[in-house]
Amino acid sequence: MQIIVNKLTQKFYKTIIIGSGAGGATAAYQLSKNFDSICILEEGKKFNQSFFSNRKISSRSQKLWRNGGFTPLIGNPPLPFAEGVALGGTTVSNGGYLEDIDDRAYENLKNIMNLGNNDVKILRSNFSQIKKKFDTQKDKDQNFNGDSHILTKYLEKEKINYRFVDLARKNCCHNNQCISGCPISAKTTDVSLNLIPDSIKKGVDVFQNTKVLSIKKDGKNIVLSTNNKKYLFKCEKLILSAGALQTPFLLKKNGINNQVGKKIKFHLNYKVLANFNDKICAKKGTIFNIDINHFKNERFKFSASNFLEPYIFSTTSFLNNLEINRLNQRLDFLGMYVAQIEVRGYASLKSSIFSEPLIFYKLDDNDYKLIIKSIIEFCKILFGSGATELILPYGNGKILKSEKDLNEFVKSFKTKFMHFNCAHMMNSCPIGFENNILNNDASLIDSDNIFVLDASTLPTSSDSSPQLAIMSLVKFIIENNYPKFN
Repeated sequence: MQIIVNKLTQKFYKTIIIGSGAGGATAAYQLSKNFDSICILEEGKKFNQSFFSNRKISSRSQKLWRNGGFTPLIGNPPLPFAEGVALGGTTVSNGGYLEDIDDRAYENLKNIMNLGNNDVKILRSNFSQIKKKFDTQKDKDQNFNGDSHILTKYLEKEKINYRFVDLARKNCCHNNQCISGCPISAKTTDVSLNLIPDSIKKGVDVFQNTKVLSIKKDGKNIVLSTNNKKYLFKCEKLILSAGALQTPFLLKKNGINNQVGKKIKFHLNYKVLANFNDKICAKKGTIFNIDINHFKNERFKFSASNFLEPYIFSTTSFLNNLEINRLNQRLDFLGMYVAQIEVRGYASLKSSIFSEPLIFYKLDDNDYKLIIKSIIEFCKILFGSGATELILPYGNGKILKSEKDLNEFVKSFKTKFMHFNCAHMMNSCPIGFENNILNNDASLIDSDNIFVLDASTLPTSSDSSPQLAIMSLVKFIIENNYPKFN
């Protein structure tokens, strides 16, 4: 029987999942193995292959990312953060690789969730199972990813550790467009290509272009108001998987929990453009196939980045036209590289009264030293690998041509002039009793029918991209608490 409420048809489900990224898609996939009456509400929509093959990269970014990829974090300097808004969330437009977390992150989870050794063993097994499902492989083909391979001789000579990463892809043609959505659907980290279709086959309903505006309790049930002009949604169990900003924003905005979003962890990124004497043809490749993890205990690492003209010139937009034209003549000799820093500082959700979350951040005193240390090590590796010129995202562009230039630069370095990006937000709704927000089954402390299953729950992924950690943890939580989700 259909119920009409204010001209809206009421849709009732046992379980509603808000968000279809790594957390939401995994939750739907796991739950659909045993339960029915599940739906996903996704603010964005499914983008088909023709969208990626026919549109310019700049046009894609405007559609795939909230605010065109520039959700601001207020601080000095201000930081842009990219949130995916599509069926599949950020997995549609991420780098396409899956990384296991290190022992430090496992130990953190073990302590926070009071896990036993067997629990950790199961969690590790989840990582391996998901990698297998997503066709991960290491790419050592010397014909591609020249920007990665040019570093290895120097790294081996200096005994600097690096690793070949697990790329999740199938029939890759090395278009180097991973972060703008793969035009041939080869990138298997995109859950809109696998977990979501698999869930739909098992009976999960998916509503696209449906943004949740309010969450209200109605006795033992939950009512969701959305921008969908046809349906009003109601459920017994609610899972928030809207991401590390939108999930705490919804909880706080609707008065469900005011403790969320107080200590959001993130990775700080910056990019360096390197000019080599030899051709490296960086356009022929993927995002990268090795990363330099030698400094992981110091909380930073380096790798190549996706290399195409739109990425280069958006990253170096601070340069004047003369410099940009000069670089354009040397595309085959250029490589774009990214540093990722696991900062000790954190971001905070300060307000939920607006239509979008208001986020502030502050770095720890040690982070400033870490940034300088990373710049020194990063530039030394690039110079040692044959770079004759480095362009740093500093002020109107800082050009270094030698280690002597580097030494002079760091003497007067000021963090506020760097152009950073923020990536991989986590820990906005931390799991574990000591945090007084989520129980170990990911339910809210004061509400046994509202759960959080996304990057918000993850205390840390150490230096790794968190997608695999999110999916593995969601799988672990659901499989250990099936009755609570029914």
